[in-house]
Amino acid sequence: MEDHKDHFARGLFIGGLIGAIVMLLYAPKSGEELRTDLKKRVDDLKKGAGRYVRKLKKDDRLILVRTREKAEDVENAVAGAVQQFTSGKKGGA
Repeated sequence: MEDHKDHFARGLFIGGLIGAIVMLLYAPKSGEELRTDLKKRVDDLKKGAGRYVRKLKKDDRLILVRTREKAEDVENAVAGAVQQFTSGKKGGA
């Protein structure tokens, strides 16, 4: 499910970027105004990309923590099963 959200967000970002570029190129503005607008749009896109990257890093850390917790749970369950198995063999022998 998260994978679909990432693809959607990436597509939305790229679509917005393309739309902004097309809009600026077809707007009747002077070179100076166009450069100023482009610089502002690029700065906005950089900020948006930075937020997106920070969110991905946060999500990655969360996934790593959850994976470690699950691995510890599995390790404890296996250790308990081995303990029961070995104590059962000693008692049954």
